[in-house]
Amino acid sequence: MVSIPLQTEIPLFPNLPVTLGSPMTPHFAEGVTDISNLLPCLLRGLINQFPDSIPVPNSDTQRIDPIVEELIWDKVSKWDMGLPSHIYTKPIIAGHDIAAIAYRHVSPELQAEIALFTGLGILIDDEIIGTPAVREFIPRFCTSSCQLHPSLDRFAETVHGIRKHFAEYGANAILSSTIDYVNSELFQKGAKDMSLSRGSIPFTKYIRGKDGYCEAFAAFVWPKDDFPDPVEFIQAFPDTMEFLALVNDIFSYYKEMKAGEAGTFISKFALANGTLEGDAIRDLIDYVIVITRRVREILGDGKAREAWESMAAGYIRFHLLAERYKLVEILPDIVSPHDVAI
Repeated sequence: MVSIPLQTEIPLFPNLPVTLGSPMTPHFAEGVTDISNLLPCLLRGLINQFPDSIPVPNSDTQRIDPIVEELIWDKVSKWDMGLPSHIYTKPIIAGHDIAAIAYRHVSPELQAEIALFTGLGILIDDEIIGTPAVREFIPRFCTSSCQLHPSLDRFAETVHGIRKHFAEYGANAILSSTIDYVNSELFQKGAKDMSLSRGSIPFTKYIRGKDGYCEAFAAFVWPKDDFPDPVEFIQAFPDTMEFLALVNDIFSYYKEMKAGEAGTFISKFALANGTLEGDAIRDLIDYVIVITRRVREILGDGKAREAWESMAAGYIRFHLLAERYKLVEILPDIVSPHDVAI
């Protein structure tokens, strides 16, 4: 691991054009609000940091491992979910895709558990977050009590089961991240009309880090069979958490903009920062490039860095390939309709 001198002050989101000498992505002219023409250029700037993220037809990096698929559906077939199968099948497939593409460097068994962890989390958010059963999830989870809905029991079992793949720090980070996820989702469902004030960037970062499971998904990069000592990677944990959250927000922006969605992270960040959304996404992409370079410096060369690079490239590739993000419409030179299969 490379030794990095501690800094006395680290800004939440650095003023990148000033701190780096020149911007890494183009600036918007004053008053420009339509970014549809420039967005592909901005995204390419980030994709170019990870050449392995670019889809290659018929590549193993795009194939779903049939062993992982079998492990997932064999377990699901034995579960009592308390819901019709068509309701929980789609989120589990989404979890399957993330695990198999972004975490293909880990064992098939762990990929299957990541898929179920992810899919059940999506199911909770999409289908049952507003129910009284979810409000009881955290206290019952902490006391190992039965949940008030079968799908919540399956979620709790999956969280406890996945911990065995990780050393103590990572295992406990998964627990705390799960609690943070449910807690933040419950809060946000009840605070939809809350207005953000100027200068609320710390809050937008705080809540985004919790509602995206970011600490758990950072832990998934380094299972204990290959990384028994967290000292190998722990200093890259904070940046990995931000990378995961921001890459998702950045690559979600086109579909959100096209659908006219309000209350997205990009719009909240722009409002809190007193800037245009176009400038906000440019600054966030620049920031992801900065933290990518920092992670590479922290991890140096070796297995911990290789695991991170595999996850990072795969995570971007997942967004490029997933139909829901519609990126084939603006990046036809990078991803074709034939590539979009998930």
